[in-house]
Amino acid sequence: MFHLANPYWLLGLLILPFLIWWQLRKKSSSMKFTFMETFSGINGSPKTRLYSILPWVEIFVIGTIFIGLARPQIGRTYEEVTTKGIDIMLVLDISSSMRAIGFSESQGISKVKGLLYSGKLPKDRITLAKDAAKDFIKNRKSDRIGLVVFSEGAFTQCPLTLDYNILAQLLDEVNIGLIEGGTAIGMGIATALNRLKESTAKSKIIILLTDGRNNTGKIDPITAAELASTLDVKVYTIGTGNKGITVYPQNTAFGLQYAQVEGNEIDEEELRKIADVTGGFYFMAETPKALKHIYNTIDKLEKVEIKSRRYTLYREIFKYFILIGFIILAIQIILSFTFVSKIP
Repeated sequence: MFHLANPYWLLGLLILPFLIWWQLRKKSSSMKFTFMETFSGINGSPKTRLYSILPWVEIFVIGTIFIGLARPQIGRTYEEVTTKGIDIMLVLDISSSMRAIGFSESQGISKVKGLLYSGKLPKDRITLAKDAAKDFIKNRKSDRIGLVVFSEGAFTQCPLTLDYNILAQLLDEVNIGLIEGGTAIGMGIATALNRLKESTAKSKIIILLTDGRNNTGKIDPITAAELASTLDVKVYTIGTGNKGITVYPQNTAFGLQYAQVEGNEIDEEELRKIADVTGGFYFMAETPKALKHIYNTIDKLEKVEIKSRRYTLYREIFKYFILIGFIILAIQIILSFTFVSKIP
């Protein structure tokens, strides 16, 4: 960035056009004297040529001095950004029902067969949930994010971290069968709270995704929610799945087959209560697009506070203009009194 500290000195440059005009006028006047032709043999000498350019050197020196007095500076702009991050625990259901294809009845058996015939493997709920979670992670900045998975029990797949690449890799490694059994929503919340209880972040949240209802575990989901409330942890709950017919993969003697089975029921009332107790919200995702929209909504609700301070550091370069001007002026003076003496 170029900057002038004292730009008003540039007004002095207005004298240069007058000095140029004056010099040209003097030159044209001297041409009127015919006796100058007597020196035509001298005009081509180095001494004469140097003498003719000395007035132009003086004009150049005056210009550089005025520019130097304007104090030109070269600057670099810096910006300090201060953020107050949020600690986020993603709590993901990995019970066997998450193997079901899609979220709703629109993902019927005929559509699944169509995908298979075209060579495309249909995505199950766990894959769609992981895809949406990864998109959510990409949009966050300066937040520590961790991952808890649960089924009959719960464990931490990834502790709170700022390394989103590692988190994404560990999320990819999540699969059905890491934990056997049913759906322990309370245990999932409690495990996440264990990671957040020592947090000093301004805001602490849990995003819980499940496609079923709590049917096991040592901790009741509402009790876990009340504990979250005492720790100032907000819980956002997301329900997926459907109550109607669901397409589910099954291992048979002929390999992997897809069959239509009765869909699992979600306890929406309990999920809504968990969110209400902690000050969060409950969402229902019936399609992959709706799930991504829910994560985008949570992303907008939980934004970090960002403060920025912009400043510029300047380096003075006026001394170079002044130095160049005085060096040239000194050379001009020396030449005027030595090698290029004026004609009497």
